[in-house]
Amino acid sequence: MDTLQERLATLIRLKRHELKMSQEQLADCIGKTPGFVGQVERKESLPSLETLRDLVQCLGIDANSIFSKDLPPHDLVNELFSIMKQMDEHKQQLLLEIARLLLNW
Repeated sequence: MDTLQERLATLIRLKRHELKMSQEQLADCIGKTPGFVGQVERKESLPSLETLRDLVQCLGIDANSIFSKDLPPHDLVNELFSIMKQMDEHKQQLLLEIARLLLNW
């Protein structure tokens, strides 16, 4: 069973990667340090409500998705990232398009 903290960490990391945003860039956007962003992504710290609001705005996250249990299990996300890191940008875009097609199938 995943916790809210695990879902939040995964969602922030996924969205930040999707936006090709560094931890430093996200930290600047929310007025925190890159170390804090890393702690949240590693499930070592939870943001305050105000910081959570800033994260949602900076990343363009639907706030409801934070409380949804529909995120993929952590291991699947890590495996997908591992596979994608081995691909060039063109193949990553192709994989993303395939995933969108499967979603609509």
